[in-house]
Amino acid sequence: MRMQRSSTTALALTALSLGFESPLGAQVSRAAAESDPALFGNSLLPFLFIAQIVGMTLAVRVARSAGKLSASQARPLFSAIGLLVLWAPISAWLAVHGAYTHPAVLENLPSFWITMAPIFILAAPWAVSETFRESINRVVETVGVRRVMVFEGLRVAAIGGIVKGLKGEFSPELAFFIGIPDLLFGVLSLVAAYLLA
Repeated sequence: MRMQRSSTTALALTALSLGFESPLGAQVSRAAAESDPALFGNSLLPFLFIAQIVGMTLAVRVARSAGKLSASQARPLFSAIGLLVLWAPISAWLAVHGAYTHPAVLENLPSFWITMAPIFILAAPWAVSETFRESINRVVETVGVRRVMVFEGLRVAAIGGIVKGLKGEFSPELAFFIGIPDLLFGVLSLVAAYLLA
């Protein structure tokens, strides 16, 4: 039973933290560096972010209403969601104002470390709080690991970024190094969810 809970916790943390990637990776590209406004015009990232926040909020509420979480167990999860909601507009504002396209920042490969901020928002309390880990376990057990995997698989697939990269509307390097691994992760999540059925 303890091993199953540990596995559920690891799976939940991975799925949930990947689900909160900030809409930055797409913005740190050659087009953004050249201040191409078309990059921001046709992006689904804001809608995906909203879907993630709504999805996680509903998942916590479902677990709460099912009696699986007490108010004190739900509070840290809602706080983490709140921090993610706060981080997204700050990060978007920094991106729009060129903070991520400054040459000094681009030299440090921001696409790889900027996306870690939302993961840290979840990983830090997960690492130090047994209550936080147990709360995530209870949410995933209530909603179902398979549903989390399908949601994350569809979300992370990054098909739009790959298509834009192939059409030249998006940085081909970013589409290749980030889009293809995301697509593989998304497809494999869907396959794993199917195999759990």
